[in-house]
Amino acid sequence: MDRRLLFLAVGLSLVACTLAVSAMSRKACSGSNDCGQGECCRDENGNTITSQQGIWGVIGGRQGVCTAGAAKSGEMCDFNCGCGAGLSCYQPMSGACCPPRRCFDAAYVQQQQEYWANCRPPTCFFPPRA
Repeated sequence: MDRRLLFLAVGLSLVACTLAVSAMSRKACSGSNDCGQGECCRDENGNTITSQQGIWGVIGGRQGVCTAGAAKSGEMCDFNCGCGAGLSCYQPMSGACCPPRRCFDAAYVQQQQEYWANCRPPTCFFPPRA
C-alpha cells in the first residue's frame, strides 16, 4: 500500500511540475500580434485578445498569454488569430464605428459579404450612423 501512495505522489508531483513549467514558458501578450503562427492571445478567462485597431488605438488594452489554437465561434479574431474550421473572421456592417471582428459560420459570412457587396439604394441601404 505504501508503494502505491509513493507512486501516486511522484506522479502528481511530475504533473504539477510540468504544468508549472508550461505556465512559466507561455509568452505574455497584449494582442495576437505578439504571438506566433497558429497562436492567439488569451486572458486569464480564456477570452481572445486581438490586435485590432480602432479610432482610439488598440481595442482592449488587456494582458494575456499566447496559446495554441484558433478562435472559436463568437470570439474576437484578427489576421494573426484566425478562426477554427468552418468559421470565418468577419467584421459586421454597423452604423457605429468599428465593431470588432469575430468568428462566424463561414456560410453566413459569405451570404453577408455578397449582400453588402450588392447593396445599392433604393432597394438596399447601409446601416444608419449611430
